[in-house]
Amino acid sequence: MCLLFLAICGNMYGQERLITGVVTDAKTGQPLFSCSVYALNSGNGVITDEKGKYTFSISDKTDSIAISMIGYQIMAKAVSKAPEQVINFEAEHAANEMAAVVLSIKPKYTKAQRLILKVIKNKPVNDAFNNKTFQCQVYDKMEADLKNLPEKLQKNRLMRPLAFAFNNQDTTADHDKLLPVFISETNSNYYYRKNPEKDRYDYTAIKSSGFDNKSILTFVDGLYKKINIYDNFIKLADVNFESPIADNALNAYEYHILDTVYFGSHRCIQVQFSPAHFGSNTFNGYLWIADTSYAIKSLVMHMDKNANINFVKKFEISQFFQAENQQKFLPEKTILYMDVMVPLKTKIGVIARKTTIYKDIILNNNSIDTAFEKKYIPISAYSSDSAKVNPIQRFEPLTKSERSVYVLMDTLTKIPAVVTYAKIISALTTGYYTAGHVDIGNIYYTYTNNIIEGDRVTFGLKTNYKFNGRIQLKGYAGYAFRDKQFRYLLRSVFVLNPHKWSTLTLEHSNDISGTYDHSDELDQNSIFAAFLRRVKYSQSRLINSQYTDVNFLKYLSDDWAIRADINHNVLTPFFSVYYTNGDFKPYLDSLSESNHYTVNDATFSLRWSHKERYITQHYRRGSLGGYYPIITLSFTKGVKTNSGLLKSDFNFSKWNLYLEHNFPDGRIGNLSYFLDAGITKGTLPIVLLNVLKGNDTYYYNKYAFNNMNRFEFVTDKYVSLSVEQNFGSFPFKYIPVMKRLKWRSLITFKGVVGGMSEANKIANGYYDSTISYHFTVPDKSPYMETGVGIDNIFHALRIDGVWRLNYLNNPGIPKFGLKVSAEFKF
Repeated sequence: MCLLFLAICGNMYGQERLITGVVTDAKTGQPLFSCSVYALNSGNGVITDEKGKYTFSISDKTDSIAISMIGYQIMAKAVSKAPEQVINFEAEHAANEMAAVVLSIKPKYTKAQRLILKVIKNKPVNDAFNNKTFQCQVYDKMEADLKNLPEKLQKNRLMRPLAFAFNNQDTTADHDKLLPVFISETNSNYYYRKNPEKDRYDYTAIKSSGFDNKSILTFVDGLYKKINIYDNFIKLADVNFESPIADNALNAYEYHILDTVYFGSHRCIQVQFSPAHFGSNTFNGYLWIADTSYAIKSLVMHMDKNANINFVKKFEISQFFQAENQQKFLPEKTILYMDVMVPLKTKIGVIARKTTIYKDIILNNNSIDTAFEKKYIPISAYSSDSAKVNPIQRFEPLTKSERSVYVLMDTLTKIPAVVTYAKIISALTTGYYTAGHVDIGNIYYTYTNNIIEGDRVTFGLKTNYKFNGRIQLKGYAGYAFRDKQFRYLLRSVFVLNPHKWSTLTLEHSNDISGTYDHSDELDQNSIFAAFLRRVKYSQSRLINSQYTDVNFLKYLSDDWAIRADINHNVLTPFFSVYYTNGDFKPYLDSLSESNHYTVNDATFSLRWSHKERYITQHYRRGSLGGYYPIITLSFTKGVKTNSGLLKSDFNFSKWNLYLEHNFPDGRIGNLSYFLDAGITKGTLPIVLLNVLKGNDTYYYNKYAFNNMNRFEFVTDKYVSLSVEQNFGSFPFKYIPVMKRLKWRSLITFKGVVGGMSEANKIANGYYDSTISYHFTVPDKSPYMETGVGIDNIFHALRIDGVWRLNYLNNPGIPKFGLKVSAEFKF
């Protein structure tokens, strides 16, 4: 039986033929970039690169291939049965025929534009995902390679353990040397329902090999689930590219009809498209369009080289559709190719290829709900090689190069020195070094400094999935040399349901409170912030928190999640607080006294995030964003108790509504905004009221008011709005000396209005003009600031100029400030 299986596979392998070649101008000999090369029997093909080179595979049914390009004659050549062939083309210029001069009225649309308008009009009919349901079998294949590692690095004595890999690098037609680092294959059953919209992948087999292959597989699985040419936008990481058949495509693209060919019984028209505007996030490429249904038969397109995107040298998409019963064109195959370069090193980079093949497609299945009712198991819950139990069913054979990657990866991952190098790279990127079942770190918080602690050193550990795939233990301990105090954290995370995702977290800590609420926010108590501090060192206002918390998180569905927190917190302000309600007295010198407020509270939160994309790995679930607003509603209740271990000082209640929305229009850039509103009932010290987030550093914080000092504004009810409009490469793309820099312009606005009850004003010394610390309530007019910025300087830096518009007489405030920030993004 095994011999029969191998014989069948061998026969399958012989059916694919690899064609390579170069397309040049017949007169000048110059290579032709972005020329269409396609199989005459199907229209499937590729586009030539900047050197005029092409490579693609054809089936045994193909006997000829052709080229087409604006300004050149269509040319076809026969192919043989040889498994690998080189076919070059010398393209002849198209003849220019003189036409009689005729006075006529120029039509509103060209013939090509009218054809595209018909494609757009028929998108609801031709888009397979516009049916009530869609289901199929899916085969995914992905490979990642390092490209052109420097010779000096390869010959370094530290790299000797990798000599085996370096000697077996693959060389492309462009003479690039590729070192594979990862390969994966998956089989799954895919289900999609339009209303209410929902989809899922049920994985049946997984095979992967490489460094940290499970993390890579999980990330790619979340990043590229479904590429659909009929969508208005195609997303690469966090950048939107406008589809050539988007509803607004005629404003973004130019079109030209090149050829008409019959594929089987279908007459198809080839259309070339290119960007209408310099620097727009669009594609160059070709469409084959069925001339009766106006469906897409196939396409190949690549990112325009002038697109405002970082680090990506090439991003190419090929999609092929197969007619079902000679009627509806359904997805057959999608190929993604991405060439990512290292900053300042144009030849060094990473090449990623992902192929998705669809099989046994079923539309409008009224019984599809039964698939969604089954227990869902995400890809992160599978073994990296479940194919030992369930063999991979390949819908197309692996190439010779792909087969060799498995052998190379299995060899490399067993070399101790190679494993160590991989751990060091991981430590530099994540902050944690893996040592068996535990990770040591965070190395970037080993040393910190602030006015209370002086110099501080910290050592931390956390368990990884090798210890337990569903339980993580984490802790750190730090010693401060100024106040001679130990501070620490102990945390346990229990993944109760890795499929729908629910967790239980237990935590006890005694440490300076962090000043950040988001993972991409700078902690103003960190060593990085210390070097960028704007206010005087003595004006830093810090709080120690002795915190015990029980947290439960559960995703009820893809859209809804709930969170419940119960915590006990002892807060010690390290600055003067003038709270005098009840038996409390002002804390005037908290640097030398152990004054504190004790709080018991419980919080319940409800979160809605429609069609948000997630990446789930081990003990956390991260967001990859979405197109819809994310809304969180929270209620907190504080309870006063007079005795016992859980003694608490205050009764209070808090409501909070938070909305964030990233709206990538694609035409005017990217609009993002945050809306935050809250109300607090109770007479409380300012550290428990709504302290508006200021920024004491020169580092720009998109979640804070950047020209507001920390603890400058306090309310017990407020509404705030933060808006940022990024215009992409405008206006720099119109300035010849600057358009190649790929700078991006933006404007910002932040405002907040709020109030405070008389009880809280009196209790916190608001009317006492003799005290040293005096906060402001933005009740007479909203606090406002606005700014302009330049992003993507050297592909990483951002500089903002921020103007404070009012409350200009408050002491120690900046009326204008320059802020800097750094972020690597596409």
